Amino acid sequence: FRCKYCDRSFSISSNLQRHVRNIHNKEKPFKCHLCNRCFGQQTNLDRHLKKHEHENIPGREQHLGIS
Repeated sequence: FRCKYCDRSFSISSNLQRHVRNIHNKEKPFKCHLCNRCFGQQTNLDRHLKKHEHENIPGREQHLGIS
């Protein structure tokens, strides 16, 4: 599956779709509820949330699933 915007090719169509959304359309649907930063992929948001683990932010435990 070839990208119509650049020279990238993908063996899986969903990877092409994600590439177009994130790189060319600049979509960032995954938002951090603690600082409002947005990410193109859930895995990037998950990695980002780990940076908040030691911060003292109201509601942090609820958003991170910490009790």
